[in-house]
Amino acid sequence: MNFQFWKKKQKAPKHKPEHRIVEAFTINGIKYFKFDTDIGNMPYQRGLEALVFYEQVRMRCTREYLDQVVEAIDKILHQPKIDVFKIHQINVHLKERLTWVIETDSIYNLASVVFFDSTESPYHYDHDYNKKKIANWKKHASETHDFFLQKPLIDFIPFLRGSNENLQTYLAVVEQMNQAHIKYLSAINSIKE
Repeated sequence: MNFQFWKKKQKAPKHKPEHRIVEAFTINGIKYFKFDTDIGNMPYQRGLEALVFYEQVRMRCTREYLDQVVEAIDKILHQPKIDVFKIHQINVHLKERLTWVIETDSIYNLASVVFFDSTESPYHYDHDYNKKKIANWKKHASETHDFFLQKPLIDFIPFLRGSNENLQTYLAVVEQMNQAHIKYLSAINSIKE
């Protein structure tokens, strides 16, 4: 017998009648919704955020990653002895990224614009809240991988269509490489001057 009938059902966030919202998926008991339209026709604030994150997808790195690259190169260039090998290694990492099809953090960022829960405004994008939302998605990766590797990922990144069988392995390798790049930059950036 189901004794959870008294639990409040999560409803779609309040929205204007001209914008249709549909349920997209549930992760860890939280329902996520999206506009029943393509990304280009979302309300303007979320649409503008989507453009920012599409650019990250195109560049194969997040703004935070680029900030770490700039900080690391600055640190290297301000040392009494400039370590050209470290600069070369950072450049190699950037070249590797240019060969990647996609980068996982950028995918999560883009998904955080497209999908929202019942506590979020569907019209405004809160960066701090969405960082927590992404952390929750990553924490429940077994639930999100199956979801993101299916229809929604293909919907907002159409060039992935037809590559589903190897996509999960590819994303795992890219994530390992991404973590190695970040670890390298963090090591440089943690050096005291």
